[in-house]
Amino acid sequence: MIKNGQLYYVKESSERLVISKDKKNSIITLCHVESGCHLGRNKTVSKISERYYWIGIVKDVTQFLKKCQECQHENKKTTKTCHEMIPVPVPYKRIWCKLGIDLIGPFLQSDKRPLSSAGYKYVLTIVDYTSKWPEAYPLYSKKAEEIASKIEDTFYRFGVCSEIVSDCGGEFNNKILNELLKKKWY
Repeated sequence: MIKNGQLYYVKESSERLVISKDKKNSIITLCHVESGCHLGRNKTVSKISERYYWIGIVKDVTQFLKKCQECQHENKKTTKTCHEMIPVPVPYKRIWCKLGIDLIGPFLQSDKRPLSSAGYKYVLTIVDYTSKWPEAYPLYSKKAEEIASKIEDTFYRFGVCSEIVSDCGGEFNNKILNELLKKKWY
């Protein structure tokens, strides 16, 4: 089926975009590497097959994984267990409508002291899905109050968003943070 000038593979009720040869590696990279971790063959194929189609996906993914430096270095098919990531179908029309948040760290010296001279151990990242504008906030801890405070700072600067997407880590998926945000913003 052709839709908006694009060729789609239709099977039952699912439509998958048919990918040309020159786009295969970028799609595999997107689904394998840029998902936040290096997925194994089956999970990478599954991710690709949710939205895209071409003949020989399994063969192409297998060849790609054999050349993936990090996977070969770790000698594993998957370097870590990941939470399910949900693909974003189409960017929102206005900025700061949908945000992605994540926590990076801890950043510690070998003796478990913070790397930062100010005592910060973590970095909260907030990225707008439409404009890709990043914000980064240093944090002393992963406490919900501290995270909520930084999210509020972002809302004061850019406005309240409609949706926040996270990897459902404990620091984001907890009662305290949800209550703080609901009370004040939602």
